[in-house]
Amino acid sequence: MYDLSYAWEAHLMTNGKKQPNPWRVLIASSHPLFAQGLLSLLQKRQKAEVEVVGLVSTVDEALSALQSLNPDLVVVDYDDDKVNRDDFLKRFVTGGSRLRVVLLSLKEGGDEAIVYDRRTLAASRIDEWLKKWTDSQEYETVSDFNNDNKKRGEVDLERSNKMKHVIGAILFVIGIAAGGIFALERINLLPDQASVQAQYIDELFNIHFLAIVVLFALIVGLMVFSILVFRRKPGDKTDGPHVEGSSNLEAIWTIVPLIAVLVIAFVGADVLGAVERPEPRPLEVRVVSSQWNWLFEYPDYGIISPELVLPIDQQALLLLTSTDVIHSFWVPEFRVKQDALPGGEDMVRPLRITPTQIGNYKVLCAEL
Repeated sequence: MYDLSYAWEAHLMTNGKKQPNPWRVLIASSHPLFAQGLLSLLQKRQKAEVEVVGLVSTVDEALSALQSLNPDLVVVDYDDDKVNRDDFLKRFVTGGSRLRVVLLSLKEGGDEAIVYDRRTLAASRIDEWLKKWTDSQEYETVSDFNNDNKKRGEVDLERSNKMKHVIGAILFVIGIAAGGIFALERINLLPDQASVQAQYIDELFNIHFLAIVVLFALIVGLMVFSILVFRRKPGDKTDGPHVEGSSNLEAIWTIVPLIAVLVIAFVGADVLGAVERPEPRPLEVRVVSSQWNWLFEYPDYGIISPELVLPIDQQALLLLTSTDVIHSFWVPEFRVKQDALPGGEDMVRPLRITPTQIGNYKVLCAEL
């Protein structure tokens, strides 16, 4: 067996001076040969300034000894089934005390010792590990330092890649949104404006179109970006990373759409008020619908006509009714429409229109 006691002798030297107090060692094993052999070996090397403070055979005894004896290091028999290694690691290694642990195997052919942080070292290197570790050192070995730097570099690289992906996704979404807005400005999706009411309604339409473009860019853009950037590489059979939910993200995508809906509802109510705002002395026209024609009566002039004739820049009040079924008066250039209901005078529905452009327009029934 390698000379374990020499490790403590070398470790006790810090800046050329020996520690004032000997190292207190607790041995955990139910095998008498292991405990007595290791105890005898350490006692022979007095210059190592090691004091064996106790021998225990179970995890519970070790717990009690830790509280009463305050050892600096625990040597555990790795081959002893009565000393549950998993229970030991959970109850001692993860504790808050400054405790060093070695899981030591002395079986024939055994060549490994496991240190408390679950690193596996060759038995011949445990002396080197103990020599290099001191209370004043932040890292236990140069290898730990290099590994930590490597991990820090990997974390920095991962953070950099995440930032690149975030910036790329933002630019991709902005590009799609800008393309959609550019296309909307050059494609006329609505017919000509021929009334004051059409101006208000088109402003609301423009807000809706803009919101649709932004949502399309945000949803479809992020989806396409994820498909292109995070697609599975050829030959990759591993599972993707497990991602937990985000309360902040869930709050954002709940509050932001709620605010957007409330804003659009407020704008819509304002537009509705402007469209239905009455003007003094409007031209009154009685509209009678039936299958399959329209009749327009002008009470002030005693005229009945199958054609609707309205002056520009003067509001007309249409009073709609039906002789048979439900119809819906609609001139697309005016934007507004209203149902014509059967049932006599009690079911007359009003519709206000202020024409702004001279022209011939087709009256449609929106119920068809």
